[in-house]
Amino acid sequence: MTLELLFPFLRENFPTHRQYASATLQQIFAGQLAGAKLLKASHLASVVLLNRGGRFEARPLPVEAQLTPVNGATVADFDSDGNEDVFLSQNFFAVRVEDYRMDAGEGLLLLGDGQGGFVTVFGHRSGIKVFGEQRGCAVGDLNDDGRPDLLIAQNKGLPKLYLNMLGQAGLRVQLKFNGNAVSSQGSVLRPVYNDGSKGPARLGSGSSGRYSRNSDTQILGAAKRIRSVEVTWPSGIKSVEQVTNPAMLLELGL
Repeated sequence: MTLELLFPFLRENFPTHRQYASATLQQIFAGQLAGAKLLKASHLASVVLLNRGGRFEARPLPVEAQLTPVNGATVADFDSDGNEDVFLSQNFFAVRVEDYRMDAGEGLLLLGDGQGGFVTVFGHRSGIKVFGEQRGCAVGDLNDDGRPDLLIAQNKGLPKLYLNMLGQAGLRVQLKFNGNAVSSQGSVLRPVYNDGSKGPARLGSGSSGRYSRNSDTQILGAAKRIRSVEVTWPSGIKSVEQVTNPAMLLELGL
């Protein structure tokens, strides 16, 4: 629908494109903005929010994450280096006739440095190339090799499945709260390494984005360095489980 149909007075008040282009918003809608609500967007970048203990620090993602809309995001340690990585589902085609569809993305893999920074891995290196209108995304170990695999849904297109062939196998951890009678969603996993340092906290969530949900079995990277896993359960109780064989599935219950 054109502006002339929405606001028929425009042609009468501004007979030329030059007059309309040079007019302010107040001049265009003179006398018609009384009581109108003014909304402002001050930050339009795609960012990551880092939990700094009582506050969140916003950091813009790399420029490749800003070129097209992000519809879904999921977190996993895809290269198993002990740092959390991010995958973004991109693109949006349902635009107005007069606009260009937003199709600059092919699905974006971002590798984390453990300090809140991310580096883009392009499709010719990652193997991830989805040129459609991507929606939800989810992670799970679909072939039980200890590596997080990726499933990407598309609007009006078939889902895409990518098996992870990179990096070392991670530590597979499965949580069972009250014998699985109660969901373990809301639990927080954190690896403890051989030198006593702690790795990133991993939240067990019921959603990983748009109509998506990661596997209940979490995969923690740098498995050979992990000596134990700390769990904060939904009830607030904390427990610690020693890791004796990082190649085996670690089942934790409360």
